[in-house]
Amino acid sequence: RKEWEAYRRKMLIALGEMLGDALPPQGRVKIVGTETRDGLVIERVLCPSEAGLSVPTLVLRPEGRARKKLPAVIIYSDRGKAALLAEGGDDSPGALARSGKVVVLPDMRFVGELSLDAFAGLSGKLTTFKPCSPKGEGRPNSFEGSWRRNAMLWGRPIAGMAATDIGAVLDYVAARKDVEQASVLLVGRGRTAVAALFAAVLDSRVKALDVDLASRCFAHRRAPVIPFILRHGDVLQWSALLADRKLKLAGVPKEAGDPQWLKNVFRAVGNPQGLRLVERQGKGR
Repeated sequence: RKEWEAYRRKMLIALGEMLGDALPPQGRVKIVGTETRDGLVIERVLCPSEAGLSVPTLVLRPEGRARKKLPAVIIYSDRGKAALLAEGGDDSPGALARSGKVVVLPDMRFVGELSLDAFAGLSGKLTTFKPCSPKGEGRPNSFEGSWRRNAMLWGRPIAGMAATDIGAVLDYVAARKDVEQASVLLVGRGRTAVAALFAAVLDSRVKALDVDLASRCFAHRRAPVIPFILRHGDVLQWSALLADRKLKLAGVPKEAGDPQWLKNVFRAVGNPQGLRLVERQGKGR
């Protein structure tokens, strides 16, 4: 375990350098609306992230349990909070909230209300720092590619900005009196789910992580672009920094390496039951 602790310290320093430094948040949490629907209380919240940027967030909780502390589930998906709210089924955010959880659905950079398409021509409103090497946005149909390029030049890759916004939402969740802080689960889905992995690595308030990489890793360049990241490790190496917590990891491609290595890390730390590897929906290993 001592070797793992030294490894984690070294990797955290490297990760902080690659994701870039965030500016301190400004302002306070704003509750912009509350409604009750189908047994749920739905709150619309703005969570202050770095500088003047706010993260639009939906919070679902079961009606009539305002004074009880409940487990919290933060769901990060590039589908956006509106699509998640509209989902049905036993595993939907609404069903999770009705079962007795506080479910948090944020639109981090760059999904939903903060999607790149919504900000074409308005890049300055999505950054809170002075670009060190500014580039033009280019044509509208190449805006997303231009933004990825610019983010690398600025030293703030897109996944780093999203991880910062997840941290801002964690600040808000940690301040809620109806949340059990010992049972905060972060769920990551979609093309940029790796941002949830990094957010959990950087913030110990995430007690459990459930992330589906959907066969994406850095070795075959399907994960979000982060310069120099493979000098330090791929998704298995970054996942190893969570060996003292609970981790459900799905969709790891073979190019990322041997999952047995990750199992051995959890075992060495004394937490072999904390890891669950899933090849595909409904099948575990």
